[in-house]
Amino acid sequence: MPTEYITIDPAAPRDERLQGVGRAIAEGALVALPTDTLYGVVASAARDDAIGRIRAFSPGSQSGALTVHISNREASRDFAPDASPLLKRLIRKAWPGPLTLVIPISDPATAAAHARLSVAGADAIYGDGAVSIRWPDHAVSDAVLDAAAAPVIAVAADTNELAASAEDLKDRLDGRVDIIVDAGPTRFRKISTIVRVDGQSYNILRAGVYDERTVKRLATTVILFVCSGNTCRSPMAEGFMKQMLADRLQCGIDGLPEHGFVVRSAGTFAGRGAPAAPQTLEVLRNNGIDLSGHQSHGLGTEDIYSADFIYTMSRSHLDAVLAIAPDAAAKTQPLDPGGEIADPIGGPLSDYEAVAVQIRRALERRLEEVTA
Repeated sequence: MPTEYITIDPAAPRDERLQGVGRAIAEGALVALPTDTLYGVVASAARDDAIGRIRAFSPGSQSGALTVHISNREASRDFAPDASPLLKRLIRKAWPGPLTLVIPISDPATAAAHARLSVAGADAIYGDGAVSIRWPDHAVSDAVLDAAAAPVIAVAADTNELAASAEDLKDRLDGRVDIIVDAGPTRFRKISTIVRVDGQSYNILRAGVYDERTVKRLATTVILFVCSGNTCRSPMAEGFMKQMLADRLQCGIDGLPEHGFVVRSAGTFAGRGAPAAPQTLEVLRNNGIDLSGHQSHGLGTEDIYSADFIYTMSRSHLDAVLAIAPDAAAKTQPLDPGGEIADPIGGPLSDYEAVAVQIRRALERRLEEVTA
């Protein structure tokens, strides 16, 4: 039978025809579908006949695991229920996007999705002792996968060429797949990056849209504390957070970057290169923290955009962050939601000690947030 060709406006992913495409997948159809990288061919992993067809379609997939495509972040837990902190960071920061995550799983039966797979589907997804998952950043793909309401696997639409548009595929796929969904050229026109995550370490299996430097950035959580002069409150918060993270991860403070955490501080009116206040250093020293090498740093655009979590000492500091980068609102919060943290500058040591107590209490709550 000739292949059905459907043209969809990518700006209108609620097209009712996509519901029919999703149902067709659930019933065993092979469908060529756009992603943010290239076009792929997808099939239901709940049907043995569909698995047989997609393996026959792609000679390179005759054995071994195939990639699961999902349409929301939470769905990854259905296939890989035990996520390490590193895996959670990559899922949170890189999805949706051009990153395929390969996750070892010792007992596939513990995954909620396993009960929904056919025998061949389970082997196709977990046959190599790991599961490969991707959430493409494409609204049409999301709409079809939602409508399929079944576990969906994917292979490259063309293993010989980079298929960045349906026009590239129309003749080559005619009669080989049931439906081609044409939503125009893909965004990146390049293969996705594949990263295997083993606990707290990762290995780039295939370079693609994301290079090594980008993957490293995505694998790292950057926490930024902001006050005024970057000599009292924010350095104190930086020092305490480093200590808490090191205790949580059972590593030294110097080892935090290797465990995926960078903690920084900055000031909205800070000069460059000033040491922390003597009282700040004393309070930290009394808690076993050496911040003698601290040098003040003025808040800049790069500080804001590179951070995953931004905690401010007061509302005025939060406003200063958003004045520089309004789109940082979702990741910027007061450190202590119960009240502002007063500036102890010029006061006695007891004022610094009181601020330290407030900061530590607030950080104890934030610690769960940044390591989730």
